[in-house]
Amino acid sequence: MRHRVLVALLTVAALALLAVGATWLLGGFRPSSDPWPRVAVGHPVDVGQFDLAVTRATMASNDPSTGLPYADGALRVLLDLRLENTTDATAGYRGDLLLDVSADGRTFVRPTGTDGYAGDLQPGLPETRQIEVALPKGSSAPDEVFVVLSAQSYEWNNMINAGPDWGGSHRRNLVVVPVSPPGGSA
Repeated sequence: MRHRVLVALLTVAALALLAVGATWLLGGFRPSSDPWPRVAVGHPVDVGQFDLAVTRATMASNDPSTGLPYADGALRVLLDLRLENTTDATAGYRGDLLLDVSADGRTFVRPTGTDGYAGDLQPGLPETRQIEVALPKGSSAPDEVFVVLSAQSYEWNNMINAGPDWGGSHRRNLVVVPVSPPGGSA
């Protein structure tokens, strides 16, 4: 009886080692090169209150509202977004909370201040908005940008008497967007 139990335990251990070894040999324990699932340009992603699609990226060295060079001399990427508010109330999209952009895939920046705010969106009405992202000083114009989309969740807000609200932010998907020259098309 003892011999059968020992043989059964050794068989189970050998099968477990075989499964782990096969997984290792097939690359199952390698770190992922993309920590976030990729989505295609123009593909909508659920980011909490909104469905968001990055549809285009264009380089800008001049401010589109004035036509003059940016005062800080930094290059900007203008991201065209298609947004749809999926809640039942008006909501403002904050790109400074939900977008990270990189020209090299390693150093990520966020839109800052009003550059990342796409305005209030009405429920169920898809809209196209453009936000501006300043690249780090000294950056050259990239051929593509890496845009990581983050999602918010509906959770309890710790403000006194505030109740539940949209908050938090966790990275969700990666979109690699070709960058058009100023006034050009990708």
